[in-house]
Order: sequence, then C-alpha cells, then structure tokens
Amino acid sequence: MNILCGTDFSEPSETAARAAARLCAAFRSRLHLVHVAQLPGVRAESAGAVQASSQEEFERRRKLLADLAGRLRALGAQVQEHLAEGVPDEQLLALARELNVECIVIAPIGDRVPTLWSLGGVAMRVVKGAHVPTLVVREESSLEAWLRGARELRVMLGVDARTPIESPAAALERFARAGKLEVIAGLVYARGERRDAPRERYEAELLHGLGQRVGSIAGKPPQLRVLAGWGRVAEHVLELAALEAADLVVVGTHRRTGMDRLVHGSVSLDLIGASARNVLTCPLEYAHARANAARREYRRVLVPVDLSEFSARAVEHAASLLPKGGVLQLVHVVAPYMPPPLDYGALVSVPPPSPEETARVDAEVRRKLLALAPPDAAARHIETHVEVIRAFNPVEQICAASQRLDSDVICLSTHGRSGLSKLVLGSVAEGVIRHAHTPVLVLPPRVH
Repeated sequence: MNILCGTDFSEPSETAARAAARLCAAFRSRLHLVHVAQLPGVRAESAGAVQASSQEEFERRRKLLADLAGRLRALGAQVQEHLAEGVPDEQLLALARELNVECIVIAPIGDRVPTLWSLGGVAMRVVKGAHVPTLVVREESSLEAWLRGARELRVMLGVDARTPIESPAAALERFARAGKLEVIAGLVYARGERRDAPRERYEAELLHGLGQRVGSIAGKPPQLRVLAGWGRVAEHVLELAALEAADLVVVGTHRRTGMDRLVHGSVSLDLIGASARNVLTCPLEYAHARANAARREYRRVLVPVDLSEFSARAVEHAASLLPKGGVLQLVHVVAPYMPPPLDYGALVSVPPPSPEETARVDAEVRRKLLALAPPDAAARHIETHVEVIRAFNPVEQICAASQRLDSDVICLSTHGRSGLSKLVLGSVAEGVIRHAHTPVLVLPPRVH
C-alpha cells in the first residue's frame, strides 16, 4: 500500500510521518514524503499561489526534507522525497492522484484556529478532496505497538442508516494485512433520524451485515455499541470511542461541499477537529473505484504525444494494457501559426504557411505517431488511431478527445518539471488530472 505523507517539519507532522513510515515498512511499500513550499502572506485559496522565496530558502527546505527522509528510512521504509511549490492541499491531492497512492497520511495541526501555515487547515481540505482513505494521526504509540505485533488495534467504526460501510470495510481490509484488528461498531441515533423499521430489528440486521463483512476482516464478529444523542453526531462517536478506549476511529465521508455540507454537516471533519484519537476517513466511492480498477479491461487507451522520449514510453505502456483487438489512440496537440513579433519597429511580413505546407507537416507528424506503435500491434490486432490537433490549450483538447473517442483511460507521462519551469510551461499532466472525466494513468519521469 503506497502512502503519501505531507509534512511542514513540525513535531505533529513528524509524528504522522513516522506512523506512515512504519505502515510502509509493514506493507513493504513506498512512502512518498511531500513538503509544499508556500509564501507567507499568500492566501491558500488564491489561484496559482506559488512559492517565490530565495534559492537559499528552497535549499534549506530540501535539506530538512532529506534529513526527515533519512530518519524515516531508519524505520525500514522506502522513502521518495517530493519538494513542491504552490498551494499545499492542491499539490498534495494532485500528487496523490499522479503517484497513484492508496492512502494519505497527515497531521491535524491548528484545526481549531486554522492559519495559512497550519497543516490543520490543509488537513481539512485534503480530507474533503481525497479520492483515497486519509489517516489523520494524533498519536503514534498505539500504531507502533500494533505494527510490531504487541497488541491488537482497537477500531471504532462509525455506522449509521445512511452511510454504506463498504468503503470503510475495504480500507480496514488493507490495514488488517499489517496486524490484528478488534472492531467495535458505533451507532449514533441523531435527532430527527427517520427509522422505517423497529430499532431492534434494524440493529439486528446491521449487526448481521457487519458480522459478514467486517467479521471476515478482523477474524471475529464486531461488537455493536449504540448511543442515542442530540446535537453533533461526531461528539457522540467520540464519546463511544472514549468509552471503548479505541485507538482509531474510522468513518465514511460523503465529501460534501458548499450548501450540502451546511445542511447535512460533516461528521468526518468534525471528528478531525475534535478527536484526540487517530481518524481514518474513507470516501464512499473508494470501494467502488477499487472494484472497478480490479475488473476493468481497457479497450481504448488515449495517449497524448509530444514526440518526446517521455511520451514514447507512455505509448509503450499504454499498448501493454490493451487486449487483443484494442484501440491505441495517439493525439498530438500543436499550437496554430502565430505571426512573429515586429523587428525593431520595422514591419516584417511573414506569410503563414500554405494549406499544402500545413498538410505536409501534419502528415509527417501522423507518420511519426504511427511509428510509435509497438511492432507486435498488428499481430495482436491492435488498431492505432492517430490525430493531430491545432489548438492553443492542450489540456482542453486532450480531455475533449477522450470524450469524443470514448477512451477508457488516458495514459501520459510527466516530464517531472518543477519550480520556474513548471510555472512557465505549466503541467499538462496536472491539468488533465484536474479536468478529465476519464480515468488518468500518469507515469513518473523515470521508472526505478
């Protein structure tokens, strides 16, 4: 289970990083350790907020990151460092998708009074936007003892009549591979909650379902604790967790935003803000996404190609995903003709290329695109579709092409740009991840 952990080099975030490292050591997986540099005084919500500090400051942070990574490697983890610039929560979420991690680990600093530099505000926004489970770590001793086999991990699983348990159960299934779990289900009846069946029958049915799904994970049926409460549901879940001395509180999250959140509230965010215990939030679409990924067969794979070695590698990988009879869709987006600027005030008349010249260049590009198809494509009856698009916005065109061509997945490789290069040139990969309605598979610049 590859994990992404954000750090601001504070004590709480180092605690979270150690917990993440121990989990990765247990899973024999990779830890992506991320620090996002951001200027003081730049609002986190402002678009395109970018760190503009001196090179000395940037190198200082790189050293802090390397030092922390070294301490985590001493715990047995494989650690890859990432020093990014921009808005912390946006960068963490983008990297989580780009690196295809299965869990995000973060510390809840400053939840009660969030500031621009508090990771607490970032943690809240990460939980709201994450597509995978997010572990918010407040203490590591219980996790450490559990991972070395000294004890079971006591888990309070928040359940109710409206929230399916499949996603939290899927997350617990992964965690159970690292050590034994004892699961206690906490049921809170909130004020005004509608119950179509008598309470006794509902609880019996719930316990039966939990026994079938969660019992197989923990090795024994979970206990059910019930509390009828008024006010905020999260407070009562934490009350149950305290009574049961739970080490970890697990809840599903609807990822509500805006008016929907104002009306219905957010138990997961309330838990993060108030809990003294570790909290694992699981987006309700997580189990569905995992199931789809496990059984998905890609028959049409779209590859944006810029004719670099990076995109050539993406084509090779995309072709390997296709079954016999699949379609490899190669798209090259090139900016249309722009007249050159005036030369020292003198009018320079440079005619645009003729339609014939444009057609000749496009034909040559299509020939190069077809040449990227693997040699065995014809033998596997793989059809290669190539397209040259002249437009200024490659992200928009790639996303539109995936819809038009009914692609199952977009496969692309990032150039790994950072700093000023990324600021000036942008990141096509990041743009596609944010705007595509089609699943996106991103290959790192290098495969180790």
